[in-house]
Amino acid sequence: MRIFLDTNIFYNNWFVNKANFQYLFHFINNEGHDLLLSNIVLEETNNIRNRQVNSNMEEIQLIINKLNKLNSRKINFDKDSLGISDYNLIDELNEKINDITPIEYENISHNVIVSRLFKNLKPFSSQEKGYRDTLIWLSFVKHLKESGRRDEVIF
Repeated sequence: MRIFLDTNIFYNNWFVNKANFQYLFHFINNEGHDLLLSNIVLEETNNIRNRQVNSNMEEIQLIINKLNKLNSRKINFDKDSLGISDYNLIDELNEKINDITPIEYENISHNVIVSRLFKNLKPFSSQEKGYRDTLIWLSFVKHLKESGRRDEVIF
């Protein structure tokens, strides 16, 4: 069996250490299954997490600025002293999963994507949203066709 995970499952589970992930990873590792993971999902998850970190850092800086207006001495804020570590989802997953199969998206034709956009084919919506989802879906289908395997796939 091959299991594909999308970006939303990692949201607020950045370190994939909650019980649902532990159960899933145990199942994958001990039952001989494969995790399929799109490179765009990896990039998107990293980007969302890093945007949230940057947003929180900006909030801290705003609060420090407000405190400086209320304090007679300057309050120094050194973001490096907070200990915020670099993040990469694939590093987190590699510590927990034996077999991760990456799915590349670089070879998906933009002609096909644009055609789907103008025809409003899912996952595009009437507001022309859905580029990333379309890229994920088309690369997923391409991977499945090229693999030649006929086993069960969970998306």
